[in-house]
Amino acid sequence: MVVASPPPPPPPAGLSLSDVQAGTEAPCPAPAALPNPKIEENNSLQACDELEMTVKVKEEGDASSHAQVSTSATTAPTWHNHLAHWASAVSTCTRTLTRRAFRALGLAVGARPMLTVIATVAFVVACCAGNIMLKAENDFEKLWYPRHSRAWKDKVFVRDHFGAWNRTATVYLEATTITNNNDNNNNMGSKLLQAAADVHRLTTQIPLYDDVCARKSMRCVTASVLTPFEHNATSLTWANVLNASDILPAPVDVLAAGIDTRENNAAAVRVSFELDRAKSTESLLSFEKTFLQLCRGRFSGAISENIRVACEATRSYQDEQERALEGDTMLMMGAVGVMLLYTSLAFAKPRDAVRSQSMLGLSVMITVGMALGSAFGACAFAGLPFTQLSLMSVFIIIGVGVDDTFVLHGAFERARDSDDEGAMDVASDASMEAACDAKRLARALEEAGPSVLLTSLTDAVAFSVGAAIDLPAIRYFCIVAGVAVIFVFILQTTAFAACLVLDAKRQRRRRLDVAPCIVTSKPAENDEDQSRQEDDGLLEKLLRDYYVPTLFPEPEERIAWRSIVVCLMICVMTVLLYTLGAQHIRRGANWASFLPEDSYLLEAYEVRDRHFGNVGSLMVLTGRVQNATHPKTLEAIRSLHATAVALPWVRALPAEMERGVWYEALSRGEVGATSLRTDVVRDESGDIVASRVVYTADVPMDPDEDVRRVDEARRVADDPRFSMLGARVFSAHWQWLERYRRIDQITSQTIGGALGGVALVSILLLRPSAAVFTTLSVGMCCCCLLGGMSLWGLRLNVATVVNLVLGVGFSIDYSAHIADCFATRRSVNGESRTEAVKKTLATLGPNVLHGGCSTLLAVLLLAASKSTAYQDIFKSFLLIVVFGLLNGFALLPCTLRLLG
Repeated sequence: MVVASPPPPPPPAGLSLSDVQAGTEAPCPAPAALPNPKIEENNSLQACDELEMTVKVKEEGDASSHAQVSTSATTAPTWHNHLAHWASAVSTCTRTLTRRAFRALGLAVGARPMLTVIATVAFVVACCAGNIMLKAENDFEKLWYPRHSRAWKDKVFVRDHFGAWNRTATVYLEATTITNNNDNNNNMGSKLLQAAADVHRLTTQIPLYDDVCARKSMRCVTASVLTPFEHNATSLTWANVLNASDILPAPVDVLAAGIDTRENNAAAVRVSFELDRAKSTESLLSFEKTFLQLCRGRFSGAISENIRVACEATRSYQDEQERALEGDTMLMMGAVGVMLLYTSLAFAKPRDAVRSQSMLGLSVMITVGMALGSAFGACAFAGLPFTQLSLMSVFIIIGVGVDDTFVLHGAFERARDSDDEGAMDVASDASMEAACDAKRLARALEEAGPSVLLTSLTDAVAFSVGAAIDLPAIRYFCIVAGVAVIFVFILQTTAFAACLVLDAKRQRRRRLDVAPCIVTSKPAENDEDQSRQEDDGLLEKLLRDYYVPTLFPEPEERIAWRSIVVCLMICVMTVLLYTLGAQHIRRGANWASFLPEDSYLLEAYEVRDRHFGNVGSLMVLTGRVQNATHPKTLEAIRSLHATAVALPWVRALPAEMERGVWYEALSRGEVGATSLRTDVVRDESGDIVASRVVYTADVPMDPDEDVRRVDEARRVADDPRFSMLGARVFSAHWQWLERYRRIDQITSQTIGGALGGVALVSILLLRPSAAVFTTLSVGMCCCCLLGGMSLWGLRLNVATVVNLVLGVGFSIDYSAHIADCFATRRSVNGESRTEAVKKTLATLGPNVLHGGCSTLLAVLLLAASKSTAYQDIFKSFLLIVVFGLLNGFALLPCTLRLLG
């Protein structure tokens, strides 16, 4: 049902009717074309009555009754007609009630702006009190591994029966000078052995070592070629080392590389110290810090200059990654500052110090900061920890908040009523002034409130879907971001709306923008009129005078063809990007790329990969074993480990283990191989509860091949022959592989759920056709984003999934405002599709474009970052803004023009 606009008000004093008619087109919607509250109320009641009658007819199945309700239908009713009519009635009822609610909110806030500010500040202080309870969580395993995966369950089994996975501190020693002279070669081989002995001696002298080292047989566990020789390299040769390979703590090629017994030489040596994770975290971190300092200082100069020293510890990667992020913290702060500066400049009017609103930009950042503080406090009350990833929400929420702020500010400026302003100029009654301010704010919120609510709800839904990802770090981030979006919406429609009214009062009192204490004289009437005409900025002029006429040229036939061509071009571009990029996107992450360029870890990785390859471990575990002395049980245990050792990428244990000493000790309940006695867990009655043997295994660099090996090992454990043993296989890095192998599923579920939430919210708050086109625009933006990420070298991992969720949130901001304004003009003002889409882009477009430009300028600073994490953020956000604006300002308007 189309409701005619009420007649325009009489022209203000000093203007003729012809002057008004010769003015610019009415904004979106113009104050003169705003819906009549009484008509809107009747329209709301009619829509709700139609909804009730439609549902009743559907329940009764009476087609003839439905035909009486749907009087506008020209064909026999079908199920899709029922659905379309029901959806239209729901959206009409919801939109009308929402507009009435925002109008009431505007009247309340506009009448008492200062009281509103005080109340919101008190509310924020109460929420921020929760930050006292905020706890930081930095444990990588607790944050970045899926909790419902098989690897996590196996890890819990290992932790519960054998204790936590121990930490390590490792030194790599590489010979850098090898000549053809036999004396020099012999000398270098001996120097490597002596260096390994010095490393062990100096490390064990660190005061905390005896307290934190992992022990077996009361001795600290160290993996070195010198372990069988009590770490004494005197008169030792590499031939002696190879002769003792059966009793080395690990395969010899894991501990040394390039051994040449003829020349008594080797290329590199590895020495690892195992640390007991059960000890206090503070002691472990303190020891590792001292160890790394000692190692990077070449062990106080004890190591020969011809030997390259590299080291790593369990804490190394997290420390170096945080250092990389901290190094670019100033860039992130600068990006936030760019948003603040852009907002202030966008609100400023340099030629009119009174009507300038640059200080209003500061209130935008204060509002967003209050929302973030409230969100962190509320989440702290709920027991959610603070993580490093949570800091990303600061940048994101500022971007979302700034976008909606421009829309609210533009609506408030368009809601200025000449009659009200003239009345306030001559009125001395403060109550009349408050009533006029309330009326103006009510108009602004009635216009922009529903679209801001739409974008806020869709952002919150997108983040809530991301919170379902089985990764605690991502879940915490999405929950904080979703809560922050809700707080931003609440404070924008209350605190910032009150600031708009207070700023309007300042302007009427002729107080300067940056110095409100200074009052200026009232300018001449023609000067003020000229100032108002100069309000249009560069973006407004570009859109109104160039972009809109180019996109929709006259006559009408050219507009239709131009819209079809634009839609086809963008659809073809989306298909090409998705086909060439998204279908071939690489998965996983290059972890070394997230480290600083000068990181000592890069040197350790280089030496490790060159000489030792990527070596890991494979645990073969059993659960509770009944009657371990029974021959069938013993044979099953032997067969299990024989099958595991037969895997081509698993290295057999030393000869002592291959002879089965451990298995016989297991059956007799004796200690047997003393170095493995802690790997058998028994209950009080002596029954075996769990057991394990740890094999050395090669880890391929290709994660897909690694996943294949995981499945191969699990097929061994799942063999029915070993069901009586409760067999399991596990390796620590499999927790990451579980995340890698499920990334496609996580991506599809997350994006699909986010788009479904966008569609549901859009149907409730938009016309069904506008909701469908908005969801389609957001979906195409996600396809373009995936393709662009792939072509730009980004990989598909959890960070990419987060960026895709953000892409849904940002792209809905660029599309929903356009669609909502178009639907309002069509349903309330009764404008044609062409007229509605033109005026929407000319009036509301600059506000949306301001938000996109502020985000774009901010992310450009991150391009200068040396951190891969920040460079990925820059690439992702640049693609989000570009594709979001392209779909929101080209595809969606053309689609609405053709089918809206």
